Amino acid sequence: MEELSKEDTLQLRKKYIGEACILFFANDPLKITRASGQYMYDEKGNQYLDCINNVCHVGHCNSAVVEAGYKQMKVLNTNSRYLHDNIVRLAEKITSTLPDKLNVVYMCNSGSEANDLALRLARHYTKAKEIITMDQGRSWEKYANEVGDICKVIQSRGKHVCAFIAESMQSCGGQIVFPPGYLQKVYR
Repeated sequence: MEELSKEDTLQLRKKYIGEACILFFANDPLKITRASGQYMYDEKGNQYLDCINNVCHVGHCNSAVVEAGYKQMKVLNTNSRYLHDNIVRLAEKITSTLPDKLNVVYMCNSGSEANDLALRLARHYTKAKEIITMDQGRSWEKYANEVGDICKVIQSRGKHVCAFIAESMQSCGGQIVFPPGYLQKVYR
């Protein structure tokens, strides 16, 4: 299939992809056409060090990961609602590295799915529904000091907080490390 121009790709994206699915570098988005190791490449062959995607843990197109995925997809490519040896063997391997009390595994295929599951578990456990989250990594010190006040406001409305959710390091606006003691203040 012939590759589209960057402008054609952008126009088709605007037409068919929902606005909520934002692009990095909105004024001049990158058109990434391939990747290898820690690098991604645009349609002109320009190389970019990938410090954003989670695949960087093992690199793009890591041969061992690609081969394992290929072998599994040749056999079975479905969800976890059926019995299969690989899922239970992986869960057993994971739990063998954890403390005894951490002995159950939930399989997720993305950070979004993991967050959704975590929130459902928190709501089930606490019987509460309200969530406190970061506001794009802004106002940390002020926010950390006001979390108690926010919880009081929520409780004054007859509601309760089930979860606080934040990345261990804010990474959507760059790799931003929390100030020392920040999370301790929030959890208090």
